[in-house]
Amino acid sequence: MYDHDAAAFFSIFAFIWIFVLAAAVGVHLFVGYCYKKIALKLGNDEDAKLWWIPVANTLILIRAAGRPDWWLVWSFIPFAGIIVSFILWIEVAQALGKPAVWGVIAALPVLIGPAYLAFSESDIPLRGLHEGDDVIIRWDE
Repeated sequence: MYDHDAAAFFSIFAFIWIFVLAAAVGVHLFVGYCYKKIALKLGNDEDAKLWWIPVANTLILIRAAGRPDWWLVWSFIPFAGIIVSFILWIEVAQALGKPAVWGVIAALPVLIGPAYLAFSESDIPLRGLHEGDDVIIRWDE
């Protein structure tokens, strides 16, 4: 009356599904955190708050590349979204003072590119500061 093979199949299926879901959430949070670090490097403190929201975090990338917000629409168009992703990542890499090849690597479905751009030393000065400006150091951050 009770089929042990079917129960084993469904329990294995459920385990795999939960593992894949947990891995996807982990990847999303890691890439979102990389977006946050990139936004902070470029002086976009307000955008950094969007890092964990699934579609809104793409605005961090769009704004870091200096493009208008309506470019988010390209993300939903097949094939065009892929091309725009490469354009945005290349422009972000260049905004961070890195070679365009790091933008290409970041646009590929591997985690190396966004992590490198987020955690490496930037070759850019802090935006908004000019030589001779007074710098205020806040110890509560």
